[in-house]
Amino acid sequence: MANFDDLKRAVMDRPDQLIRLAIAADPICQPCPHRRDTSCETADTIDPRDQGLLDQMGYAAGDVFALDVALAAVALRFLDLQAHVCQGCKWLTFCRDIQISEQSASTIT
Repeated sequence: MANFDDLKRAVMDRPDQLIRLAIAADPICQPCPHRRDTSCETADTIDPRDQGLLDQMGYAAGDVFALDVALAAVALRFLDLQAHVCQGCKWLTFCRDIQISEQSASTIT
């Protein structure tokens, strides 16, 4: 959870910072026990989901975006992405909770 909190802070502090999309373990994966440098012991299930997300969004590995733009684009298509990319993912409930939390926060502010 701390890495997601760090990501949220990074967006708020520097929403225009650039990110490069990749199909690999990245800093958000740091605490995961399955991470092996830039790879993952469960890459056979994770990498297809990463590729599916890129395909559904019309992006490719190596594309560069402002972080806030990339996150906003995913948020807009979250329900569609769940149906096509996320089924069976053990993190789906966690992501849904984040989406609900973000929607609640945006209606309050």
